[in-house]
Amino acid sequence: MRDRRHEELEPTFDMDSLLSLMRIIATGLGVITIVIGLFYLTRIFAMVYEGLHAPNSFEIVFARWADAVGGRSMDLVINGNTVPCANILAIAVLGGGMLMLCWITMGVIFTGAKIVSWTAGDRDSIRRILTHAFGPTMKPANQEGSK
Repeated sequence: MRDRRHEELEPTFDMDSLLSLMRIIATGLGVITIVIGLFYLTRIFAMVYEGLHAPNSFEIVFARWADAVGGRSMDLVINGNTVPCANILAIAVLGGGMLMLCWITMGVIFTGAKIVSWTAGDRDSIRRILTHAFGPTMKPANQEGSK
């Protein structure tokens, strides 16, 4: 017969289960980070899409940015023709801002993917999935150079 007192004194804390729980939480945080990045990236692309298809809706924003970068004082007069340089600079600032926002958002997505990659553990399964999806004819880059 088993001694009940001996079973009660054994610790029920298992370090492997704690590590598994931490790995699951980290993977979940990585997936959440990816979803947040995708959400903001789709919002940025939707804004660009709306600006391309309905530029009148961004007319006020564009005019304010043109005034912010210099307005009429930035205009060049060449042979009697006025070139609005503030508009060109406003386009560059807005385009650069969108580029930076996309870059930061892609960095967030990349960070989430790295977290999931580090915590997932089984990288051979990913290799098998890719081999199954693309077929066995795909050769790694290091094998092509050896021939």
